[in-house]
Amino acid sequence: MLLNYAQDSINKKQHIKISRINKQKRLEWLTFEIPRSELFEWSKDPASGIKDNEMVDWETGKTVYRKNAKYLNKFRMVELLETLPSSKKDLIYEYNEPYKSYCDIETEMLGRSIDQMMHDPVERILTVCIFDEETNFVNVYGIKNIDKKDNLEMEDRFKEYFKDFPIVQSIKFKFNFFSNEFDMLYHLFSKVFRKQLAIMGWNFVFFDWAYLVKRARRLGIDPEICAEDHKLDIKDLRPKHKLVLDLKEMFEKWSKWGIDLENLTLDEVANKVLGVKKIKYNGTLQELYENGYGKYIFYNIVDTILCKLIDDNKKTFLTFMMIAALGKIESIRAFSPVHFTETVFCRNFLDEKKVLVLSDIPQEYNEKIDGGFVKEPEKGVHSLIAGVDFASLYPNIKIMLNVSPESFLGYKDDLISRGIDISDKHVSIIGTVFDNKDSVTKMLLKNYYSKRKEHKKKMFEIEIEIDRLTKILKQKENALQSSNL
Repeated sequence: MLLNYAQDSINKKQHIKISRINKQKRLEWLTFEIPRSELFEWSKDPASGIKDNEMVDWETGKTVYRKNAKYLNKFRMVELLETLPSSKKDLIYEYNEPYKSYCDIETEMLGRSIDQMMHDPVERILTVCIFDEETNFVNVYGIKNIDKKDNLEMEDRFKEYFKDFPIVQSIKFKFNFFSNEFDMLYHLFSKVFRKQLAIMGWNFVFFDWAYLVKRARRLGIDPEICAEDHKLDIKDLRPKHKLVLDLKEMFEKWSKWGIDLENLTLDEVANKVLGVKKIKYNGTLQELYENGYGKYIFYNIVDTILCKLIDDNKKTFLTFMMIAALGKIESIRAFSPVHFTETVFCRNFLDEKKVLVLSDIPQEYNEKIDGGFVKEPEKGVHSLIAGVDFASLYPNIKIMLNVSPESFLGYKDDLISRGIDISDKHVSIIGTVFDNKDSVTKMLLKNYYSKRKEHKKKMFEIEIEIDRLTKILKQKENALQSSNL
């Protein structure tokens, strides 16, 4: 499974360095030298480089030129990967999931806002809870030691709390005491986060993880020690070759549909998805830390396990991984439909000897473009109102008329006035004309649409089978209860 890739200079030669997840669920590195002949980017300017006799611009069909470049842009990187032998590409894109970890932190509460905390992270991190699927342990790291009685009873407490979830019954508990916050955070970044490939939690990226990083830096710890390349992204502070993910963001994007939610708090989502809520307590969380430390630890553990159970129930992480696998894109880029689309088009255009030219994107393309027309509703109460819904109307219109930028020929009146025969072309009701040769867009849409119909049919069949088995199970439960009476 592809994690990420980047260009790197090794012994004065350019290489592409790829991180992937192997069959053992571990990080693995692949490195390929970039031939000198491939160090170029595409241009439509004849003065920029050498004319290419095979490739053309995807949109205009015009000649493109090879412009020397030391570093390859995003489209050229995709093209380069496509030039690799099939055996190597199969290795890069082989689907393997990593071991997952779920994390939740608790900080001091000094009455400041989240923005204030992020700007100046003076609040100490008091506990960090991590559930690791590989070890099947819930580890709590804290700077205040737990009572022996609470320590012995904690595992039984969370198992009783989640008694309706068999998977929780095998989870073990361990408390890890540190005499100070510096030692705790240094251990987490250098040992724990260093080995983990997929770490997630609720509202995790822009609070828990960001605060862990900023607090570590304030204490004089280099959080980059958790990263394989000793680098964190400047914007979101995430290591490039790990999956530091926000379960809330993924749930909202892919898993919340069909669930009646008042908000996207962990408490609300857990209640609606699992039928279990967060731990309730009197007073403030800071008071609970000071006066009820055992329950405070329990609260931290429950939040962490809730994240795992929501993910298990809604297959949120699986959806994320499958999108990355479908598009053959770097896993962390699965959030971006634009990146997915660009990469898929770039790869498929190559089969038709077409390329995407990044350096010559017209300025007007960067301006805001309106999407589909939406009629403004008229306020008031109306009678004789009808709602009409068509199955996948937008993609089917595009398939029917072969609508795509690369197949667009112009407007009907203009083409006719120039003496161009459009009798065998696709003409829309508004006069736009499209070529009758199937475009890459049409072929991709037909492929994805047919797969969607196929999988929806399978889902329907599975739902019927689940319903059938549920009824049988209910009948057997009723029969067993009757016999006991």
